[in-house]
Amino acid sequence: MVQFASITFIAAAAFAASLPRDVLETITNLESVDAQVNTLTQTTVAWDGSGAGALAIVSAVSMLQSNIETGTLDASDESTASSADSQTILDYVTGTLGPDFTITLNELVSRQADIESIGASSDVLSSLGDLKSDVDAYGAALITITSPDLQADAQIALTSIDGEFDAAIAVFS
Repeated sequence: MVQFASITFIAAAAFAASLPRDVLETITNLESVDAQVNTLTQTTVAWDGSGAGALAIVSAVSMLQSNIETGTLDASDESTASSADSQTILDYVTGTLGPDFTITLNELVSRQADIESIGASSDVLSSLGDLKSDVDAYGAALITITSPDLQADAQIALTSIDGEFDAAIAVFS
């Protein structure tokens, strides 16, 4: 009997793990990404301009990439969200995450001379390109799960964030 109960438990756990994730997980992932975006902003603001101090920025970028990759992976397992849930996600992206990316990218741009003085412009340029690619993959995954009636709006939100990245990349190019 114990063996049957164990098999039943394992089967139930496997079934539960195969269910699509819901909007709560998507929002939680977006909040994690946003928290790391804010950490990157704070780290950039606090940076003393030294090469050693730049390591904290590199670490913050690495953590941000990890959070974005997790969000992308999780979103790729989700089914299409309802219109209401899609609107909730879109509102978070346009009202919180997008503006926070803008602040972070603007802060990096404002430190361009400091970054150049330590010879790290090419590193920042590379990191910005990598982050943009990660954000694009995450955005594409989110657009895929967005209800059809809001996909155009979701694409506009992603295009807006891309524009911010393009502007920052141009400064370091």
